Amino acid sequence: MPMRPKHSVKITVVVFLLAAAAFAFKPSPLSAVHGAQAQSQDASEKALLQKVCATCHELERVTASRRSRSQWGETLEKMIGLGAKGTDQEFATILAYLVRQYGRVNVNTATAVEIAVI
Repeated sequence: MPMRPKHSVKITVVVFLLAAAAFAFKPSPLSAVHGAQAQSQDASEKALLQKVCATCHELERVTASRRSRSQWGETLEKMIGLGAKGTDQEFATILAYLVRQYGRVNVNTATAVEIAVI
């Protein structure tokens, strides 16, 4: 019986591990549904941002620069003081959207949760 070269065994193991990894990371049908829901949520949050903020200025002006959560909060407080109309829940939704889509974080000092949001 012929002996298999050692490198052949290593290649077989590597191929097996790569195949197993590919199978493990194969997106499930649920991840596609979750992705569609996230896109739908982003679209509705952007529409809310448009409704509340675009009555006074273009969205490009709002989103021209990235800001930290506290900076976005200060900006919203300023806009509310200048007459922006909306409920507390709407402003909380807008803040979450702005932080997630246009947020900025210092990776050297931020927590893992703060980094994950952005």
